[in-house]
Amino acid sequence: MLGDLQVKNFAIIDNLSLSFAEGLNILTGETGAGKSIIIGALEMLFGSRASREIIKDGKEAAYIEASYFFSEREEITRLLERAGIENDPESLILTREIRRSGRNRCRINGQLVPLKLIKEISSYLVDIHGQHEHQNLLNSSYHLDILDELLPAEGKKLLAAMEKNYGRLEKLTDKKSN
Repeated sequence: MLGDLQVKNFAIIDNLSLSFAEGLNILTGETGAGKSIIIGALEMLFGSRASREIIKDGKEAAYIEASYFFSEREEITRLLERAGIENDPESLILTREIRRSGRNRCRINGQLVPLKLIKEISSYLVDIHGQHEHQNLLNSSYHLDILDELLPAEGKKLLAAMEKNYGRLEKLTDKKSN
C-alpha cells in the first residue's frame, strides 16, 4: 500500500507531501487541480521515460519518493535479495531523482539501483487505473502472477520450491554450455 508520496520540483509542483490511508484512495478535483501531475510523478517514479522538461523551471533536479507498507511479498523479496538490497519485510522506499545534467538516480531503501529494478518491483506494488492508462489486467505476462496470488499457502510454498529448483537447473545448464 502506498503510504507517503513526496514530490519536489516536478512540473509546477514546488514541494508536495501526501499521505494515503489504508484501502482505496481516489484523487478527485476540478480540471487543472493537478491530479494528472501527481499521477505523472508516480509514473515517472515507476520507470516511465524521464525528460528534462518535467523539472520545474529554475531548478536542477526533480525528486520523487514513495514509501510502501505491505505484508512481505515473495516476488519483491526475491528481487531485492537478487540485487543485494536490505529488505524490510514491512516497508519499501522508492526514490527517483531526475537531473538536468541527464544523470538520474534511482534508489530502493536508500541504495542506488538501476531503473529496471524499480520497474520490476513497482509492477507488484501499483496499478494505475484511468482513462486510456496502462492496466496490468491487459498485460498477458501478468496473468500468471494474478493466478499465483490466488494459490493457498501450501501452493505458494510449492511454487517457490519449483522456482528455486528451476533456477538451479538454469545455472547447471549455463555451466554445462560454457
